[in-house]
Amino acid sequence: MKWLGISLFATIVLLGCHLSPYSQGARLYATHCGDCHGDEGQGLGALYPPLTDSDFWRDSMSALPCLVKNGRQAPMVVNNQTYTQAMPAIDIDDAAALANLFNFIECQWYHKKRFWTLNTVDSLLASCR
Repeated sequence: MKWLGISLFATIVLLGCHLSPYSQGARLYATHCGDCHGDEGQGLGALYPPLTDSDFWRDSMSALPCLVKNGRQAPMVVNNQTYTQAMPAIDIDDAAALANLFNFIECQWYHKKRFWTLNTVDSLLASCR
């Protein structure tokens, strides 16, 4: 009986990335991010940085909502490589949708190291210009 409980728990955890709200995050990623950052978050050569194993993603949590909302024109350094291609602003003003997008990325490539809450994203969006 104990093994049944453990395997049920493992199944739920493994499926967690593919259940709502992660499915909304997956759709948002495919629509707004995948063309430049790749289906697997690998980036696009020297043009667009990777999201997988990205030191910028990992170390700049507070900057990410504003980066997505406002885009970025200035060069950025990711994993010791400079990227000069501009990132366009993405038209997602809904904090819940952004949280779902970020949680999808965390789930896909960072093994749920952190969880983005609506309050966290909303608070960080309030600091955007």
